[in-house]
Amino acid sequence: MNYSANPRAPQRYSLRRLFTTIVALCLPIVAATLFSGSFFRLGTLQPGEVLNVASAHAAEAARSHSHSMLIPVLTTGTTTSDTGLWNSGDLNQGQTFQYTFTAPGTYGYHCEHHNGMRGTITVTNGGGATPTPQGTQTAQPTGTAQLTGTAQATQTAEATGTAGATHTVHATGTAQATATLAPQVVGVDIQSYAYSPITVTVRVGDTVRWTNLDNDQHTVTSDIGLFDSGVLTLNQTWSHLFNTPGTYSYHCLVHGVFMTGYVVVQGATGGCAITFSDVPQTSPFYSYIRCLACRGIISGYNDGTFRLFSNVTRGQTAKIISNAAGYAEAIPNGQQTFSDVPSTNPFWVWIERIAMRSIISGYNCGAAPAGLCDGQRRPYFLPYSDVTRGQIAKIVAGAAGFGESIPSSQQTFSDVPNTNPFWMQVERVVMHGVISGYNCGAAPAGPCDPQRRPYFLAYNTATRGQTAKIVSNTFFPACSTP
Repeated sequence: MNYSANPRAPQRYSLRRLFTTIVALCLPIVAATLFSGSFFRLGTLQPGEVLNVASAHAAEAARSHSHSMLIPVLTTGTTTSDTGLWNSGDLNQGQTFQYTFTAPGTYGYHCEHHNGMRGTITVTNGGGATPTPQGTQTAQPTGTAQLTGTAQATQTAEATGTAGATHTVHATGTAQATATLAPQVVGVDIQSYAYSPITVTVRVGDTVRWTNLDNDQHTVTSDIGLFDSGVLTLNQTWSHLFNTPGTYSYHCLVHGVFMTGYVVVQGATGGCAITFSDVPQTSPFYSYIRCLACRGIISGYNDGTFRLFSNVTRGQTAKIISNAAGYAEAIPNGQQTFSDVPSTNPFWVWIERIAMRSIISGYNCGAAPAGLCDGQRRPYFLPYSDVTRGQIAKIVAGAAGFGESIPSSQQTFSDVPNTNPFWMQVERVVMHGVISGYNCGAAPAGPCDPQRRPYFLAYNTATRGQTAKIVSNTFFPACSTP
Protein backbone atom coordinates (compact mmCIF):
# COMPACT_ATOMS: atom_id res chain seq x y z
CA MET A 1 0.00 0.00 0.00
CA ASN A 2 1.34 3.43 -0.95
CA TYR A 3 1.01 6.15 1.70
CA SER A 4 3.09 8.75 -0.17
CA ALA A 5 -0.01 10.66 -1.33
CA ASN A 6 -1.07 11.39 2.29
CA PRO A 7 1.76 11.51 4.89
CA ARG A 8 -0.78 11.38 7.81
CA ALA A 9 -2.28 8.08 6.63
CA PRO A 10 0.11 5.80 8.64
CA GLN A 11 -0.80 7.63 11.86
CA ARG A 12 -4.58 7.25 11.20
CA TYR A 13 -4.12 3.58 10.39
CA SER A 14 -2.21 3.00 13.68
CA LEU A 15 -4.91 4.73 15.71
CA ARG A 16 -7.67 2.68 14.01
CA ARG A 17 -5.76 -0.54 14.71
CA LEU A 18 -5.22 0.44 18.39
CA PHE A 19 -8.93 1.30 18.81
CA THR A 20 -10.00 -1.98 17.21
CA THR A 21 -7.69 -3.94 19.53
CA ILE A 22 -9.03 -2.20 22.67
CA VAL A 23 -12.65 -2.87 21.64
CA ALA A 24 -11.90 -6.53 20.94
CA LEU A 25 -10.28 -6.97 24.36
CA CYS A 26 -12.83 -5.07 26.44
CA LEU A 27 -16.11 -6.08 24.77
CA PRO A 28 -16.27 -9.57 26.34
CA ILE A 29 -15.66 -8.15 29.80
CA VAL A 30 -18.30 -5.43 29.35
CA ALA A 31 -20.80 -7.97 28.06
CA ALA A 32 -20.12 -10.35 30.93
CA THR A 33 -20.64 -7.54 33.41
CA LEU A 34 -23.91 -6.40 31.83
CA PHE A 35 -25.44 -9.87 31.76
CA SER A 36 -24.24 -10.96 35.19
CA GLY A 37 -26.23 -8.19 36.87
CA SER A 38 -23.38 -7.53 39.26
CA PHE A 39 -23.50 -3.76 39.69
CA PHE A 40 -23.07 -1.93 42.99
CA ARG A 41 -26.49 -0.83 44.12
CA LEU A 42 -25.97 2.54 45.76
CA GLY A 43 -28.66 4.85 47.03
CA THR A 44 -30.22 6.41 50.06
CA LEU A 45 -31.38 4.55 53.17
CA GLN A 46 -33.47 6.07 55.90
CA PRO A 47 -34.53 4.61 59.27
CA GLY A 48 -37.24 2.00 58.79
CA GLU A 49 -36.45 1.31 55.14
CA VAL A 50 -35.61 -2.21 54.01
CA LEU A 51 -32.85 -2.75 51.51
CA ASN A 52 -33.17 -6.20 49.90
CA VAL A 53 -30.70 -7.19 47.24
CA ALA A 54 -30.66 -10.50 45.41
CA SER A 55 -27.69 -11.80 43.47
CA ALA A 56 -26.17 -14.87 41.90
CA HIS A 57 -22.60 -16.08 41.57
CA ALA A 58 -21.16 -15.59 38.14
CA ALA A 59 -20.05 -18.80 36.52
CA GLU A 60 -16.66 -17.23 35.96
CA ALA A 61 -16.07 -17.14 39.75
CA ALA A 62 -16.46 -20.88 39.90
CA ARG A 63 -14.31 -21.47 36.86
CA SER A 64 -11.53 -19.32 38.27
CA HIS A 65 -11.01 -21.80 41.09
CA SER A 66 -8.23 -23.46 39.14
CA HIS A 67 -6.25 -20.24 38.87
CA SER A 68 -3.85 -18.79 41.42
CA MET A 69 -5.86 -16.48 43.67
CA LEU A 70 -5.35 -14.76 46.98
CA ILE A 71 -8.98 -15.32 47.97
CA PRO A 72 -11.04 -18.52 47.78
CA VAL A 73 -13.89 -19.06 45.35
CA LEU A 74 -16.89 -17.26 46.80
CA THR A 75 -19.43 -20.04 46.70
CA THR A 76 -20.59 -19.30 50.26
CA GLY A 77 -20.52 -16.04 52.20
CA THR A 78 -22.04 -14.18 55.11
CA THR A 79 -22.96 -10.63 56.02
CA THR A 80 -22.01 -10.26 59.65
CA SER A 81 -22.22 -7.12 61.77
CA ASP A 82 -18.89 -6.10 63.30
CA THR A 83 -20.68 -5.52 66.62
CA GLY A 84 -22.85 -8.64 66.53
CA LEU A 85 -26.08 -6.81 65.62
CA TRP A 86 -26.89 -9.21 62.80
CA ASN A 87 -25.47 -12.32 61.14
CA SER A 88 -26.90 -13.80 57.97
CA GLY A 89 -25.37 -17.20 58.46
CA ASP A 90 -23.98 -18.99 55.39
CA LEU A 91 -25.53 -17.77 52.13
CA ASN A 92 -25.30 -19.89 48.99
CA GLN A 93 -25.90 -18.87 45.39
CA GLY A 94 -29.29 -17.21 44.92
CA GLN A 95 -30.05 -16.83 48.64
CA THR A 96 -31.07 -13.42 49.98
CA PHE A 97 -31.01 -11.74 53.36
CA GLN A 98 -32.53 -8.47 54.53
CA TYR A 99 -32.20 -6.28 57.57
CA THR A 100 -34.22 -3.19 58.56
CA PHE A 101 -32.37 -0.31 60.21
CA THR A 102 -34.46 1.66 62.70
CA ALA A 103 -31.77 3.87 64.21
CA PRO A 104 -29.35 6.33 62.55
CA GLY A 105 -25.67 5.50 62.70
CA THR A 106 -22.80 3.85 60.85
CA TYR A 107 -22.79 0.06 60.81
CA GLY A 108 -19.71 -1.95 59.82
CA TYR A 109 -19.95 -5.54 58.61
CA HIS A 110 -17.84 -8.28 57.06
CA CYS A 111 -17.89 -11.77 55.57
CA GLU A 112 -16.85 -14.47 58.05
CA HIS A 113 -15.41 -16.67 55.30
CA HIS A 114 -13.41 -14.14 53.29
CA ASN A 115 -11.02 -11.84 55.10
CA GLY A 116 -10.98 -8.38 53.53
CA MET A 117 -14.64 -8.39 52.46
CA ARG A 118 -15.90 -5.49 54.52
CA GLY A 119 -18.44 -2.70 54.16
CA THR A 120 -20.31 0.03 56.01
CA ILE A 121 -23.92 1.23 56.05
CA THR A 122 -24.64 4.83 57.09
CA VAL A 123 -28.23 5.38 58.23
CA THR A 124 -29.33 9.02 58.43
CA ASN A 125 -32.47 10.87 59.44
CA GLY A 126 -33.93 11.88 56.10
CA GLY A 127 -30.58 11.72 54.33
CA GLY A 128 -29.10 9.03 52.19
CA ALA A 129 -27.18 5.91 53.03
CA THR A 130 -24.54 4.60 50.71
CA PRO A 131 -23.12 1.11 51.21
CA THR A 132 -19.36 1.64 51.05
CA PRO A 133 -17.15 -1.23 49.94
CA GLN A 134 -14.01 -1.59 52.05
CA GLY A 135 -10.87 -3.67 51.91
CA THR A 136 -9.14 -5.09 48.86
CA GLN A 137 -8.17 -8.59 47.84
CA THR A 138 -6.64 -9.77 44.57
CA ALA A 139 -8.67 -11.99 42.28
CA GLN A 140 -8.48 -13.12 38.66
CA PRO A 141 -9.36 -10.28 36.23
CA THR A 142 -12.02 -12.22 34.34
CA GLY A 143 -15.43 -10.84 35.27
CA THR A 144 -17.80 -9.95 38.06
CA ALA A 145 -19.49 -12.15 40.67
CA GLN A 146 -22.15 -11.07 43.14
CA LEU A 147 -22.94 -12.65 46.50
CA THR A 148 -26.12 -11.84 48.38
CA GLY A 149 -27.49 -13.04 51.69
CA THR A 150 -29.95 -12.41 54.48
CA ALA A 151 -29.97 -13.29 58.20
CA GLN A 152 -32.60 -13.31 60.94
CA ALA A 153 -32.87 -11.18 64.07
CA THR A 154 -35.63 -8.37 63.70
CA GLN A 155 -34.07 -5.07 61.98
CA THR A 156 -32.60 -4.65 58.13
CA ALA A 157 -29.53 -3.62 55.90
CA GLU A 158 -27.34 -4.24 52.90
CA ALA A 159 -23.76 -5.43 53.28
CA THR A 160 -21.29 -4.85 50.51
CA GLY A 161 -17.68 -6.01 50.14
CA THR A 162 -15.28 -5.77 47.22
CA ALA A 163 -12.46 -8.03 46.04
CA GLY A 164 -9.79 -6.12 44.15
CA ALA A 165 -8.28 -6.24 40.64
CA THR A 166 -10.94 -6.38 37.88
CA HIS A 167 -12.87 -9.19 39.53
CA THR A 168 -15.44 -7.72 41.88
CA VAL A 169 -17.22 -9.66 44.62
CA HIS A 170 -20.39 -7.97 45.85
CA ALA A 171 -21.92 -9.25 49.10
CA THR A 172 -25.26 -7.92 50.26
CA GLY A 173 -27.45 -8.84 53.16
CA THR A 174 -29.99 -7.91 55.83
CA ALA A 175 -31.06 -9.06 59.28
CA GLN A 176 -33.87 -8.47 61.75
CA ALA A 177 -33.00 -7.46 65.33
CA THR A 178 -35.23 -7.44 68.38
CA ALA A 179 -34.68 -5.69 71.71
CA THR A 180 -33.43 -8.99 73.16
CA LEU A 181 -30.47 -10.13 71.11
CA ALA A 182 -30.09 -13.79 70.23
CA PRO A 183 -26.75 -15.44 70.99
CA GLN A 184 -24.06 -14.03 68.72
CA VAL A 185 -20.81 -15.24 67.22
CA VAL A 186 -18.10 -12.62 67.75
CA GLY A 187 -14.90 -12.84 65.77
CA VAL A 188 -11.32 -12.32 66.93
CA ASP A 189 -8.49 -12.32 64.38
CA ILE A 190 -5.03 -13.68 65.17
CA GLN A 191 -2.78 -11.52 63.05
CA SER A 192 0.73 -10.05 63.28
CA TYR A 193 1.29 -12.09 66.46
CA ALA A 194 -1.56 -10.44 68.32
CA TYR A 195 -5.24 -11.01 69.06
CA SER A 196 -7.43 -8.37 67.43
CA PRO A 197 -9.25 -6.98 69.27
CA ILE A 198 -7.25 -7.71 72.41
CA THR A 199 -10.37 -7.36 74.55
CA VAL A 200 -13.78 -8.42 73.28
CA THR A 201 -17.01 -7.95 75.24
CA VAL A 202 -19.85 -10.44 74.81
CA ARG A 203 -22.96 -11.56 76.69
CA VAL A 204 -23.72 -14.83 78.39
CA GLY A 205 -24.53 -17.41 75.71
CA ASP A 206 -22.39 -15.78 73.00
CA THR A 207 -19.65 -17.61 71.14
CA VAL A 208 -16.22 -16.19 70.33
CA ARG A 209 -14.58 -17.45 67.14
CA TRP A 210 -10.83 -17.05 66.64
CA THR A 211 -9.30 -17.12 63.14
CA ASN A 212 -5.56 -17.51 62.60
CA LEU A 213 -4.48 -15.15 59.80
CA ASP A 214 -0.75 -15.55 60.43
CA ASN A 215 1.46 -17.92 58.48
CA ASP A 216 2.55 -19.35 61.83
CA GLN A 217 1.06 -21.59 64.48
CA HIS A 218 -0.91 -20.11 67.39
CA THR A 219 -3.20 -21.29 70.18
CA VAL A 220 -6.02 -19.79 72.22
CA THR A 221 -5.33 -21.07 75.73
CA SER A 222 -7.10 -20.02 78.92
CA ASP A 223 -4.71 -18.73 81.59
CA ILE A 224 -6.44 -20.95 84.14
CA GLY A 225 -7.08 -24.00 81.98
CA LEU A 226 -10.74 -23.41 81.10
CA PHE A 227 -10.24 -23.84 77.36
CA ASP A 228 -7.54 -24.63 74.82
CA SER A 229 -7.87 -24.49 71.05
CA GLY A 230 -4.90 -26.69 70.31
CA VAL A 231 -2.55 -25.57 67.53
CA LEU A 232 -4.19 -23.41 64.85
CA THR A 233 -2.51 -23.08 61.46
CA LEU A 234 -3.15 -20.47 58.75
CA ASN A 235 -6.90 -19.80 58.21
CA GLN A 236 -7.98 -22.32 60.83
CA THR A 237 -10.75 -21.24 63.22
CA TRP A 238 -11.77 -22.28 66.71
CA SER A 239 -14.81 -21.30 68.77
CA HIS A 240 -15.77 -21.31 72.44
CA LEU A 241 -19.18 -20.72 74.05
CA PHE A 242 -19.18 -18.52 77.17
CA ASN A 243 -22.00 -19.24 79.63
CA THR A 244 -20.63 -17.62 82.81
CA PRO A 245 -20.13 -13.86 83.40
CA GLY A 246 -16.60 -12.73 84.16
CA THR A 247 -13.34 -11.74 82.51
CA TYR A 248 -11.39 -14.54 80.86
CA SER A 249 -7.72 -14.02 80.05
CA TYR A 250 -5.92 -16.22 77.55
CA HIS A 251 -2.61 -16.49 75.73
CA CYS A 252 -0.77 -18.31 72.95
CA LEU A 253 1.13 -21.37 74.15
CA VAL A 254 3.50 -21.14 71.18
CA HIS A 255 4.54 -17.53 71.78
CA GLY A 256 3.91 -17.17 75.50
CA VAL A 257 2.39 -14.28 77.40
CA PHE A 258 3.62 -11.81 74.78
CA MET A 259 0.38 -12.78 73.02
CA THR A 260 -2.50 -12.26 75.43
CA GLY A 261 -6.19 -11.45 75.08
CA TYR A 262 -9.33 -11.03 77.17
CA VAL A 263 -12.98 -11.98 76.83
CA VAL A 264 -15.36 -9.97 79.03
CA VAL A 265 -18.65 -11.83 79.47
CA GLN A 266 -21.53 -9.70 80.73
CA GLY A 267 -24.74 -10.91 82.32
CA ALA A 268 -28.17 -10.20 80.88
CA THR A 269 -28.24 -6.75 82.52
CA GLY A 270 -24.72 -5.81 81.41
CA GLY A 271 -23.22 -6.11 84.92
CA CYS A 272 -21.21 -8.98 86.34
CA ALA A 273 -23.47 -11.75 87.63
CA ILE A 274 -21.40 -14.50 89.21
CA THR A 275 -23.09 -17.87 88.89
CA PHE A 276 -20.87 -20.41 90.64
CA SER A 277 -23.28 -23.15 91.70
CA ASP A 278 -21.41 -23.89 94.93
CA VAL A 279 -21.02 -20.25 96.06
CA PRO A 280 -24.44 -18.93 97.11
CA GLN A 281 -24.88 -15.34 98.24
CA THR A 282 -25.05 -16.63 101.82
CA SER A 283 -21.47 -17.95 101.59
CA PRO A 284 -18.98 -15.94 103.71
CA PHE A 285 -16.68 -15.94 100.67
CA TYR A 286 -19.28 -14.87 98.09
CA SER A 287 -18.37 -11.16 97.85
CA TYR A 288 -14.62 -11.87 97.73
CA ILE A 289 -14.90 -14.52 95.03
CA ARG A 290 -17.23 -12.32 93.00
CA CYS A 291 -14.88 -9.35 93.38
CA LEU A 292 -11.95 -11.25 91.87
CA ALA A 293 -13.93 -13.29 89.33
CA CYS A 294 -15.55 -10.20 87.83
CA ARG A 295 -12.09 -8.71 87.34
CA GLY A 296 -10.73 -11.79 85.61
CA ILE A 297 -8.30 -12.61 88.42
CA ILE A 298 -9.85 -15.95 89.34
CA SER A 299 -12.36 -18.20 87.66
CA GLY A 300 -14.26 -21.43 88.18
CA TYR A 301 -14.44 -24.82 86.53
CA ASN A 302 -16.25 -25.99 83.41
CA ASP A 303 -18.97 -27.61 85.51
CA GLY A 304 -19.97 -24.18 86.89
CA THR A 305 -18.41 -24.67 90.33
CA PHE A 306 -15.71 -22.70 92.12
CA ARG A 307 -14.65 -25.37 94.65
CA LEU A 308 -13.90 -22.86 97.37
CA PHE A 309 -12.67 -25.53 99.80
CA SER A 310 -10.03 -26.95 97.44
CA ASN A 311 -6.39 -26.15 98.11
CA VAL A 312 -4.36 -23.64 96.11
CA THR A 313 -0.86 -24.28 94.78
CA ARG A 314 2.09 -21.90 95.08
CA GLY A 315 2.08 -21.36 91.30
CA GLN A 316 -1.62 -20.50 91.26
CA THR A 317 -1.09 -18.12 94.16
CA ALA A 318 1.73 -16.35 92.33
CA LYS A 319 -0.49 -15.83 89.32
CA ILE A 320 -3.50 -14.60 91.34
CA ILE A 321 -1.46 -12.13 93.39
CA SER A 322 0.59 -10.91 90.41
CA ASN A 323 -2.58 -10.16 88.43
CA ALA A 324 -4.33 -8.57 91.42
CA ALA A 325 -1.32 -6.31 91.96
CA GLY A 326 -1.36 -5.32 88.28
CA TYR A 327 2.10 -6.63 87.40
CA ALA A 328 2.35 -6.81 83.61
CA GLU A 329 6.03 -6.54 82.64
CA ALA A 330 7.27 -8.56 79.68
CA ILE A 331 9.73 -11.21 80.85
CA PRO A 332 12.60 -12.25 78.51
CA ASN A 333 12.36 -15.90 77.47
CA GLY A 334 15.81 -16.62 78.85
CA GLN A 335 15.03 -15.36 82.35
CA GLN A 336 14.77 -18.13 84.95
CA THR A 337 15.04 -17.47 88.67
CA PHE A 338 14.09 -20.94 89.93
CA SER A 339 15.55 -24.28 88.86
CA ASP A 340 12.08 -25.87 88.66
CA VAL A 341 10.31 -23.01 86.84
CA PRO A 342 11.60 -22.74 83.25
CA SER A 343 9.87 -20.53 80.69
CA THR A 344 7.74 -23.51 79.63
CA ASN A 345 6.08 -23.67 83.04
CA PRO A 346 2.51 -22.28 82.85
CA PHE A 347 3.15 -20.07 85.92
CA TRP A 348 6.62 -18.91 84.86
CA VAL A 349 5.77 -15.31 83.88
CA TRP A 350 3.82 -14.54 87.08
CA ILE A 351 6.44 -16.16 89.31
CA GLU A 352 9.18 -14.13 87.60
CA ARG A 353 7.21 -10.91 88.03
CA ILE A 354 6.95 -11.48 91.76
CA ALA A 355 10.53 -12.73 92.11
CA MET A 356 11.94 -9.63 90.39
CA ARG A 357 10.47 -7.59 93.26
CA SER A 358 12.16 -9.83 95.86
CA ILE A 359 8.76 -10.81 97.24
CA ILE A 360 9.55 -14.53 96.99
CA SER A 361 12.87 -16.33 97.26
CA GLY A 362 12.09 -20.05 97.20
CA TYR A 363 14.03 -22.92 98.76
CA ASN A 364 17.79 -23.45 98.60
CA CYS A 365 18.76 -26.22 96.22
CA GLY A 366 20.31 -29.41 97.57
CA ALA A 367 18.18 -29.52 100.71
CA ALA A 368 14.61 -30.69 101.28
CA PRO A 369 12.07 -29.81 100.13
CA ALA A 370 14.10 -28.59 97.11
CA GLY A 371 15.84 -30.84 94.61
CA LEU A 372 19.40 -31.14 93.39
CA CYS A 373 21.35 -28.03 92.45
CA ASP A 374 21.74 -27.14 88.78
CA GLY A 375 24.82 -25.51 87.26
CA GLN A 376 23.75 -22.07 88.50
CA ARG A 377 22.69 -23.37 91.93
CA ARG A 378 19.31 -21.75 91.47
CA PRO A 379 16.70 -22.17 94.23
CA TYR A 380 13.44 -24.10 93.85
CA PHE A 381 9.96 -22.59 93.97
CA LEU A 382 7.85 -25.80 94.05
CA PRO A 383 4.97 -24.29 92.03
CA TYR A 384 2.77 -27.39 92.39
CA SER A 385 3.03 -27.64 96.17
CA ASP A 386 0.07 -26.34 98.19
CA VAL A 387 0.52 -22.85 99.56
CA THR A 388 0.15 -22.18 103.28
CA ARG A 389 -1.70 -19.35 104.97
CA GLY A 390 1.58 -17.90 106.25
CA GLN A 391 3.09 -17.93 102.77
CA ILE A 392 0.08 -16.10 101.31
CA ALA A 393 0.30 -13.48 104.06
CA LYS A 394 3.96 -12.93 103.22
CA ILE A 395 3.40 -12.63 99.48
CA VAL A 396 0.41 -10.26 99.64
CA ALA A 397 2.14 -8.04 102.20
CA GLY A 398 5.13 -7.71 99.90
CA ALA A 399 3.06 -7.21 96.73
CA ALA A 400 0.86 -4.57 98.38
CA GLY A 401 3.86 -2.71 99.74
CA PHE A 402 2.94 -3.07 103.40
CA GLY A 403 6.12 -1.96 105.16
CA GLU A 404 5.11 -0.73 108.60
CA SER A 405 7.54 -1.18 111.48
CA ILE A 406 6.14 -3.75 113.94
CA PRO A 407 7.15 -3.62 117.65
CA SER A 408 8.66 -6.94 118.73
CA SER A 409 6.12 -7.12 121.56
CA GLN A 410 3.15 -7.06 119.17
CA GLN A 411 1.37 -10.40 118.82
CA THR A 412 -2.14 -10.64 117.43
CA PHE A 413 -2.39 -14.43 117.17
CA SER A 414 -1.68 -16.97 119.86
CA ASP A 415 0.22 -19.21 117.41
CA VAL A 416 2.28 -16.49 115.67
CA PRO A 417 4.88 -15.09 118.12
CA ASN A 418 7.69 -12.85 116.92
CA THR A 419 9.89 -15.91 116.44
CA ASN A 420 7.61 -17.20 113.69
CA PRO A 421 9.15 -16.58 110.21
CA PHE A 422 5.83 -15.10 109.01
CA TRP A 423 5.20 -12.97 112.12
CA MET A 424 6.03 -9.55 110.66
CA GLN A 425 4.02 -10.02 107.44
CA VAL A 426 1.09 -11.52 109.37
CA GLU A 427 1.03 -8.51 111.70
CA ARG A 428 1.16 -6.13 108.75
CA VAL A 429 -1.82 -7.68 106.98
CA VAL A 430 -3.72 -7.69 110.28
CA MET A 431 -3.13 -3.94 110.57
CA HIS A 432 -4.78 -3.50 107.15
CA GLY A 433 -7.82 -5.58 108.06
CA VAL A 434 -6.96 -8.37 105.64
CA ILE A 435 -7.17 -11.32 108.07
CA SER A 436 -8.77 -12.08 111.43
CA GLY A 437 -8.02 -15.74 112.26
CA TYR A 438 -9.99 -18.37 114.25
CA ASN A 439 -11.46 -17.99 117.72
CA CYS A 440 -9.47 -19.84 120.34
CA GLY A 441 -10.96 -22.82 122.17
CA ALA A 442 -12.82 -24.18 119.11
CA ALA A 443 -11.61 -26.24 116.17
CA PRO A 444 -9.59 -25.71 114.16
CA ALA A 445 -7.92 -23.35 116.66
CA GLY A 446 -6.20 -24.51 119.85
CA PRO A 447 -6.83 -23.71 123.50
CA CYS A 448 -7.08 -20.12 124.63
CA ASP A 449 -4.10 -18.30 126.14
CA PRO A 450 -4.60 -15.78 128.98
CA GLN A 451 -5.28 -13.00 126.42
CA ARG A 452 -7.74 -15.24 124.54
CA ARG A 453 -6.03 -14.37 121.28
CA PRO A 454 -7.26 -16.00 118.09
CA TYR A 455 -5.22 -18.47 116.00
CA PHE A 456 -3.95 -17.89 112.48
CA LEU A 457 -2.75 -21.42 111.66
CA ALA A 458 0.10 -20.16 109.51
CA TYR A 459 1.20 -23.64 108.43
CA ASN A 460 -2.22 -24.85 107.33
CA THR A 461 -2.82 -25.03 103.60
CA ALA A 462 -4.95 -22.25 102.16
CA THR A 463 -8.20 -22.94 100.34
CA ARG A 464 -9.50 -21.20 97.24
CA GLY A 465 -12.11 -19.38 99.29
CA GLN A 466 -9.56 -18.18 101.87
CA THR A 467 -7.18 -17.07 99.13
CA ALA A 468 -9.95 -15.07 97.46
CA LYS A 469 -10.74 -13.32 100.73
CA ILE A 470 -7.11 -12.45 101.53
CA VAL A 471 -6.34 -11.21 98.01
CA SER A 472 -9.59 -9.25 97.72
CA ASN A 473 -9.12 -7.56 101.10
CA THR A 474 -5.52 -6.70 100.23
CA PHE A 475 -5.92 -5.21 96.77
CA PHE A 476 -9.64 -4.36 96.62
CA PRO A 477 -10.70 -3.41 100.15
CA ALA A 478 -14.46 -2.91 100.47
CA CYS A 479 -14.71 -4.20 96.92
CA SER A 480 -17.76 -2.97 95.01
CA THR A 481 -18.69 -5.08 92.00
CA PRO A 482 -21.59 -4.13 89.68
